[in-house]
Amino acid sequence: MLADGGEAIAELTLPRDQAEVSGPATSTPTALRLLAGIDPSALVRPRSARATAWEIT
Repeated sequence: MLADGGEAIAELTLPRDQAEVSGPATSTPTALRLLAGIDPSALVRPRSARATAWEIT
């Protein structure tokens, strides 16, 4: 979800709804703890890379 540019907490349910495609997914509480622990400054580089990739395509 995050690697694909997910931006909404509601998108956490998609992997669970498609378990036959990608296998078991984490629970929502576990994912929320992970998201809460991310330092916002750590998101600058991935966002910049994604923006650059969108400019190329």
